[in-house]
Amino acid sequence: MTENFDDGPIIECLRYPILPSWTAGDLVEISAKYLHFLFLKWAPLLLQGRQPAVAQDKAERRYFDKLKIDDGIELSQHQQIWIRALTCHPKHHARIVAGGRRYKVVSENES
Repeated sequence: MTENFDDGPIIECLRYPILPSWTAGDLVEISAKYLHFLFLKWAPLLLQGRQPAVAQDKAERRYFDKLKIDDGIELSQHQQIWIRALTCHPKHHARIVAGGRRYKVVSENES
C-alpha cells in the first residue's frame, strides 16, 4: 500500500465460493462485506505503522485480463414503454393525463 490509489503489494486476499444463483448485485454486496472485514482488520495496524508479517506468494495470485464487456441488449419500443411504466426513479415520477390535466403519481409516503 502506498500513497497512490490501488498501488503497492496485496496485503491480504480472501477467497470465497461464488454460487451460480448469485446476481451481480449479490456479488457486489458480499464482496463489500469481505472488504469491510479486511478494512477493519488492517486499517488500525497500518495506521500504527505495522506492515503485513508475511509477503504474499506470487504463485498464489491470480490475475485476469481486463475485457470489454458488451452486455447491451436491444429493446422494442413496447418493452421500453413497459419498463418506464414499472420503474420509478426517486427524482422522477410517473405522470398521467386525466380530464385534460397532467398529474404526477407519487406514493402516499411522499406526499
